[in-house]
Amino acid sequence: MSSPPTRRRALPPATPQPRVQRAYALIEALGALSIVLAGLLPMALVGTTGLGWLRQLERLAQATRSAADDAELGRCAAPLAAVAAIVPMPDADGCLPDGAAWGRP
Repeated sequence: MSSPPTRRRALPPATPQPRVQRAYALIEALGALSIVLAGLLPMALVGTTGLGWLRQLERLAQATRSAADDAELGRCAAPLAAVAAIVPMPDADGCLPDGAAWGRP
């Protein structure tokens, strides 16, 4: 009496093949990356906008310090209060840039 041929046991259907597992891992990683990037994008835009504002404030502070120094050292004919009333350009050589007018503080 011969025994019937034994069949190989197949893997349970719940276990995906290795190639499918790699595909799931790739899709999962790309999904997580897109979520992280979607969260970081607004922060990047706010950061660059904030740097622009900071640069403008630094230029204004530098121009104000320069005008005050010039007034204190006597390089300008105007008193310090009059120099403080204008907003000079950062690249201006003198105390009163083109287009600026004297104002009362």
